[in-house]
Amino acid sequence: MIAISSEVKIVVYDVMGGKVQTLVNKKLKPGGHLVSCDGSSLDSGVYFYKIFASNYSVIKKMMLKK
Repeated sequence: MIAISSEVKIVVYDVMGGKVQTLVNKKLKPGGHLVSCDGSSLDSGVYFYKIFASNYSVIKKMMLKK
């Protein structure tokens, strides 16, 4: 959920810290948004994604299982 209109960037990294995909890199309006990650070119395993928005950033872990 985005509280104010801001530049948002969501990037997926592998466990070694290498950038795998940029899912979002644009200005978004306030509200809820849905983002899909196409993992068809990725191997099964653990990945991390980082969300940057205004003065906010967070890193979360995700697991891809094929």
